[in-house]
Amino acid sequence: MVCGTSGWPVSGVGDLVTSLFTVRKAIKERVESLGDVTFYWSMPTYPEAPAVLVAPDFPPADMEQAFNSSYTTWNLMLTLIVDRIDEDAAQEQLSKWIDPDGPFISALRSDDIDDTLGKLTQDVRVLTVGDFNEMNFDGTMFYYTQIRVKVRA
Repeated sequence: MVCGTSGWPVSGVGDLVTSLFTVRKAIKERVESLGDVTFYWSMPTYPEAPAVLVAPDFPPADMEQAFNSSYTTWNLMLTLIVDRIDEDAAQEQLSKWIDPDGPFISALRSDDIDDTLGKLTQDVRVLTVGDFNEMNFDGTMFYYTQIRVKVRA
């Protein structure tokens, strides 16, 4: 193992740890497999709902763990966006998305993961679901919630 002046390895980690981009791309594939949903890498100017934004959460990763083992834990924030046709319809749609037995959460849970994420990860955990909130895009109201996910890869 080659170490830099800090004592940390300077090469080889990339071969051991699944990259953040690879994990996000795998989640993108899982989300798109659910059907009529738009995926975004970053917050869009105007979303086409329903939509999912998958971005790093803070802190994005435990790099000490990455240098001392063959994996790291990636912290992600998934933002779910739905049309606010009316308040009840929007809240019902978000409720279906965050249902622990629903297709979206099931697609993320480690015990339900197939080859898309299974080959990349050791563990996926859905940690928290946030409040339902409104956001305004160019005069159009949307509802959203955020889900915190940890992926050990």
